[in-house]
Amino acid sequence: MIRALTTNDAATVAAISRAARFDAIPGYPDLHTPAEDRAFYRSQIDEGDGFGEVDEAGQMRGFVLWRGQLIEHLYVDVAHQRVGIGSRLLSAALDAIPARPVRLWTFQANARAVSFYRGHGFLEVDQTDGEANEEGLPDVLFELR
Repeated sequence: MIRALTTNDAATVAAISRAARFDAIPGYPDLHTPAEDRAFYRSQIDEGDGFGEVDEAGQMRGFVLWRGQLIEHLYVDVAHQRVGIGSRLLSAALDAIPARPVRLWTFQANARAVSFYRGHGFLEVDQTDGEANEEGLPDVLFELR
């Protein structure tokens, strides 16, 4: 079931995001504590729009957060990837975002995310060397028109 995120979801969302990033990107830098991640996601949920997918027991399996036409976060719990959760969350977000183009950034080293977004019709519109992000990792901007 897909439902709106609330600030009560911040700890779970932070844990999913942390685990997914470290799983997907070899050498991902550990820049923040779990407590800092929870505070960050609490503010992201407060300031943006988002959905989470939960199972029958109410356990969060993945989430998407966006502001305006920029998808800022889409992560699926590592144990539940590749079963359609990310696609359902992306579809729900795209239905809720009223205008196009929709944009998002991902790291070039995250091959699964790059493939996922290309498979959903996003086109690469820019790349950076990572100088402007705190991780210092090259990233790519995707756009859905």
